[in-house]
Amino acid sequence: MAATSWQHIRPFSGDVQHTLQQLRRDVFASNMFYLAEVPSVGAALPVGATLTRSRRPATIGRALRWNGVEGTHSVLDITDGVAGSPRPSTVSALEPEALQRCFGSTRPTLFEVLMTDFDAADVCEDGTGRYFVVADPGEPALVVFVGRTGT
Repeated sequence: MAATSWQHIRPFSGDVQHTLQQLRRDVFASNMFYLAEVPSVGAALPVGATLTRSRRPATIGRALRWNGVEGTHSVLDITDGVAGSPRPSTVSALEPEALQRCFGSTRPTLFEVLMTDFDAADVCEDGTGRYFVVADPGEPALVVFVGRTGT
């Protein structure tokens, strides 16, 4: 399996780190991530656990350990939060030049984001994520998270 692109648009709380962590909790709670059939070789299983995925992992950390280096192919793989520049397991701000290239504007509207054939592969290296804020006049600000994770 190759890296998977993902995208989420969320209400912006004013704090990217906080918004990202809430997104990760919501993705985990809704089961919107990949879970391998069998645990990774190094996954530590609770005492008495069997090698089955019939029971959902109880925490994000356990889901990550279950999948090992394969990852969850979701925002759950962004374990190190927000960074100043692209690094594995983090999200960083998308540069104005990339916004201009992808949307024709350094301040795209939500409509432009939704109507553009935009993919995380256009702006992300494998294992990383990017974000940008969309603030349409008279509307609450939103933050767009995109990424390419999993192996």
